[in-house]
Amino acid sequence: MLIYEVNTASFMFEMKTKYGDETTLASIPNSWFESLRNFDTVWMMGVWKRSEKSRQIARSHSGLIRDFKQYLSDYKEEDVFGSPYSVYSYEVDPYFGGNAALVIFRDKLKKYNIKLILDFVPNHFAVDTPLLDIAPDLFLSDIDGDGFHYNEHFYLYGRDPNFPGWTDTVQLDYSKPLTRAFMTDELKKIARICDGVRCDMSILVVKSVFEETWEKSFYPKKAEFWPHAVTEVKAENPDFVFIAESYWNMEWDMLCQGFDYSYDKKFYERLCIGRFEDLFFHLRAEPVYQNSMLVFTENHDEKRSADTLDYNNLKGIFFSYMTPGAVLIHYGQESGMMKRMPVHLKRLGEAQDNRYLEEFNNFAIIRNILFGSEFSFNCLSYFGGVYKILIENSEGKFLVVVNFNDDFIPEKIVEIPEDYYPDKTGVYKLL
Repeated sequence: MLIYEVNTASFMFEMKTKYGDETTLASIPNSWFESLRNFDTVWMMGVWKRSEKSRQIARSHSGLIRDFKQYLSDYKEEDVFGSPYSVYSYEVDPYFGGNAALVIFRDKLKKYNIKLILDFVPNHFAVDTPLLDIAPDLFLSDIDGDGFHYNEHFYLYGRDPNFPGWTDTVQLDYSKPLTRAFMTDELKKIARICDGVRCDMSILVVKSVFEETWEKSFYPKKAEFWPHAVTEVKAENPDFVFIAESYWNMEWDMLCQGFDYSYDKKFYERLCIGRFEDLFFHLRAEPVYQNSMLVFTENHDEKRSADTLDYNNLKGIFFSYMTPGAVLIHYGQESGMMKRMPVHLKRLGEAQDNRYLEEFNNFAIIRNILFGSEFSFNCLSYFGGVYKILIENSEGKFLVVVNFNDDFIPEKIVEIPEDYYPDKTGVYKLL
């Protein structure tokens, strides 16, 4: 999979600015879809209905306001759209045109053979979700922790065990069978309007992590959410794709729980800090692992690759394209954007000029030749900043060279004798 992540709020703000306030996902021009011809998947990050309370919290949070002003020198309160991960409900936000607009948008993607990935946020809902009135038993309440009072109960904020609670969210109680069943049903509804989900902080609802975070045991004791939920969804749609946002060395755990792909944060970290030898050994892992990793050089949570990789930016992106699993490209990378955009905002702080679009298209064409059919992947060697990878498929043998000591960016596959091993970055077909 070659995935293009789009910040839906900033994308739609840009479209509305260009084509008028009535623009929705249903009326995006064909030229935009045509520009994605080398991607097979689009992840529309943050399509779900935003929380008004989340917006209010963000507009008064001193730390967030500082981030907003660093990103937008002329920041205004109306730039805040709210957190995409404080989900009010699993309905497409009216600003984007609602569910009906998403259906039309997806139909257009299908015409270009592009799949649609959406978010699923399993751990929590927005602090003002109507579910607190409709189904309060779904949520974690009346135990010690950071939270808020509502309807004579004390509810806990959603959180990662390593950080304080997110004050615009309310924690779901996965120890209860009714919560797991409800969220499975929500997931099945989402699966009917897209081709896959990127599951936000998927590890937080794994039984062992939830129990350690909240000191509350699952019932029954052997229950897990993900294996059952994935099985239920795939019973209706066997080709539906599950992507786990996973950390803490839990990538393999998530694959074993049914996910098709897992975030490869190790690739990102080792590339960004220059731990090249460690990255070589990482790329020597078993194929069943490598083929299920989602590699990225940036996403909405990380700094821009043009910032972290600096002069090695294009080289690092090319390297990611040469890995056998899924690859993620983030909206703005093709323009060399330098500043990470806070996810609460909807107005871009940098121009989208597509200065590197030709290079990205070349990388995609090369990747499709290498991984478009059955293949074998073998990271042969690393020495002095130079990686050599052998990829074999029905078209022949290909040597991939990534040399972080040169500045050459390949445009095509070059044919060379099999006994010649160059050091220049590129892809070489062995004759």
